[in-house]
Amino acid sequence: MLASRVPLSTPVALFVFNRPAQTQQVFARIRAARPKRLFLAADGARDERERARCDEVRAIVSRVDWDCEVRRNYSDVNLGCATRIASAVSWVFESCDDAIFLEDDTLPSASFFPFCEAILERYRDDQRVMHVAGNNFQGGHVRGPYSYFFSRYTHIWGWATWRRAWKHYDFGMSAWPEFRQQGLMRSVCDDAYEASYWSGEFDRMATDSLAYNDWGLQWMFACWSRSGLAVHPQVNLVANVGFGPEATHTTSAPDFAQVPAMEMPAVVHSPFVVRSREADTYTFDHVFGGASRRRHAAVRMMARASGIARKRVRRLFVR
Repeated sequence: MLASRVPLSTPVALFVFNRPAQTQQVFARIRAARPKRLFLAADGARDERERARCDEVRAIVSRVDWDCEVRRNYSDVNLGCATRIASAVSWVFESCDDAIFLEDDTLPSASFFPFCEAILERYRDDQRVMHVAGNNFQGGHVRGPYSYFFSRYTHIWGWATWRRAWKHYDFGMSAWPEFRQQGLMRSVCDDAYEASYWSGEFDRMATDSLAYNDWGLQWMFACWSRSGLAVHPQVNLVANVGFGPEATHTTSAPDFAQVPAMEMPAVVHSPFVVRSREADTYTFDHVFGGASRRRHAAVRMMARASGIARKRVRRLFVR
């Protein structure tokens, strides 16, 4: 198993809200890693009935029983998931150069922390690399002989990055209209289906980011707009334990997400910085529904062709 340096030198940030059971699990994993610096950000309750659960969560994360610098950013009002997390990441980077980020439902393995720390150190000054993911949704497919591969996709169920990368984040995606107008999505994506799908998603977010209560798409666009790469581990290092009716986005677990957090051996670094096209095609097809979209498009095309053929046949027999 990948050995963690205890205490952990890299700052860790934990974003919490109103789920005590999940928070308890995640905080226990952080306690085991014993980071020297811990950033805690919490959203405010939406009503009085919710306040008790929010207070319970804050009590759980107050139990820091190791030598640690703790900083807190607790909102008295409900900001919503998108604004709370985006503003909290920016707050963290006001005082550190890199950090590891977890939410109250992202349960890491012990290997997650040293993996992130190793990648943050190796690519600290490499502007090509902007994101470190804790997830692997490749369905058991191994992408090369090293401990990780490079992707365009910025999975955020446990992740890490640098201040030098986050400075490109723009919640309102003000650069998107020009990016789209110049046709740059075809330079980013491998096929027209992928470019069309993400163009639609970015259109939606740029029109009204707050209405969709999301912050992750803006981060992915920030990385894509800089040709930024994400590092993905060869095994999944973070499990999402937050699926259910209380979740903001993950109310039910898709098939790709039902994978446990695993341990990994010592990190074997890649001597190359090259994106895996196979991995990204798999991600689009199986995580974001690209395969289904292609099938539906093929069916529509066949139906259209069949309709045209029938019309031509009728013309042959109708005088």
